[in-house]
This record gives sequence, C-alpha cells and structure tokens, in this order.
Amino acid sequence: MDAERSAFVTWLRATAAATGYDPEVRGGIARLAKAAGIDAAPVSRAMSGEMIPKIDTQRALAIAMGIKPVEMYIRSGTIAPEDLPGDGEQLTRPPEQDLAAIGRNFGIPEDRLPLFIASVEAVAPVFAEAISEDKGTKGI
Repeated sequence: MDAERSAFVTWLRATAAATGYDPEVRGGIARLAKAAGIDAAPVSRAMSGEMIPKIDTQRALAIAMGIKPVEMYIRSGTIAPEDLPGDGEQLTRPPEQDLAAIGRNFGIPEDRLPLFIASVEAVAPVFAEAISEDKGTKGI
C-alpha cells in the first residue's frame, strides 16, 4: 500500500472510530455502512486499504460520519486542495464534532442526549488539561 493510501486508511479508521463507528469493534463497519445507506463490502475494503472508495461512496460515508464530503475527497486523494477555490486550508482541518450526532451513533436515545452532551462537556476539559500538562489520562 502506498503512503497516500496508508494515510487515508489511518485517517478513515480514526474518523470512523471518533464518530462511533469503530472498525475494531464488532459490527462497527456494518453500522457505518447501514448509516451511509451502502453495502458493507466497499466500506470493509476501504478500511483495509484494499481500495479507495468511489466518490459517491465517499460522500455517503462522510455524511454518515458527520464530516464534509470534500474532506473525504481531499484525504482520499480524489481531489487536491489546490484544485479548490481559495487555498483549501480551511477544508483540511479536523471537523468539529457534533456531540448529538456522536451520541446517536453510539445508540443513545434522543431523550438521553442532553445528559450525554452535558457529561462529555463536563469531562472533556479535564482530559484536555491532563493532556496539556503531559499527564496523559492516568488517574482520571
């Protein structure tokens, strides 16, 4: 696998995991495929680095994971940032995560989403402080 494809696979797997579709967890790929409305086979092949998905598959995956499709296109090498209007820089930064969407991806019922969001917002600063002080998350 070439370096560009390897970087894409690493990013795709990390993004899927961060949005509740961890490919390392049984059923993660199938749940992502279902959320994207596509067959699991191309998702599995993309996650293994066997192939770069077609543009319509990339779009469906991006939408299911709550990211802009253009981010997927750039990461996959389908388009280059310099081919976009402007410099493309604003499109290659990590997307802000919608906590409600992440909660839904984890199967949290709608009526419990406010509790999930409040919990994450309460704990996130503790993790951020621990990481910034180079403590990691030990003892938290």
